[in-house]
Amino acid sequence: MRGAFAMMALAGGVLLSANAWATEQQPEKADGRPKIAAGLMMQQGGKLVMAPCRDRSYAIVEDVSDGQKVVETLNLIGLAEGKHLYAELIGVLDGGSLRASDVNMARVAGRCQQPGGGEENWRAAGTGWSLVASATHLRLNRMGQPDLLLAAKTQGDDKAAQIDAESTGQKIGVHLKRERCRDQAANAVFGWTAQVTVDGKLLQGCAWQR
Repeated sequence: MRGAFAMMALAGGVLLSANAWATEQQPEKADGRPKIAAGLMMQQGGKLVMAPCRDRSYAIVEDVSDGQKVVETLNLIGLAEGKHLYAELIGVLDGGSLRASDVNMARVAGRCQQPGGGEENWRAAGTGWSLVASATHLRLNRMGQPDLLLAAKTQGDDKAAQIDAESTGQKIGVHLKRERCRDQAANAVFGWTAQVTVDGKLLQGCAWQR
């Protein structure tokens, strides 16, 4: 996974500048369904705390995942050592509490990201490549090669997804699996792995939902 974030930044400016904190996404109000909650993560007084994007309040995070997987994943990039993380957790926000069941993505000293909206459902990246996928299109960027923009279809569930894209004889297949993926060079972790088949070659990397 080395260099994945450098490629993402070149391909589309994934990470935002520091002044973005005041204008980006925040966790939605609870309706009983897990959603992505984004913010700055830290440990205070033995408790896990999130300061949501675009919100001056704080949420106490309760890890409800099997085997405390959320905390274990965040500790891989330094939460237990006192590092502040930008994290996107899958969970249910209820008042001042976030019941987190999984990690979408997290990185050390990251910034809030713009919501994907209708233009982005997925992002993925590996060494020398990155991609963005919506419900209808996929854009693949590879170092030293022209960008590819193809019509795409996605199918899957909360454990795996398949994106098939085709245009003018060019085919790209993307298999996404809900499995922890770590980019050690970028001090980041993601909730999904990605395998991309293009031009008879297999590209591997990490992915996250938008």
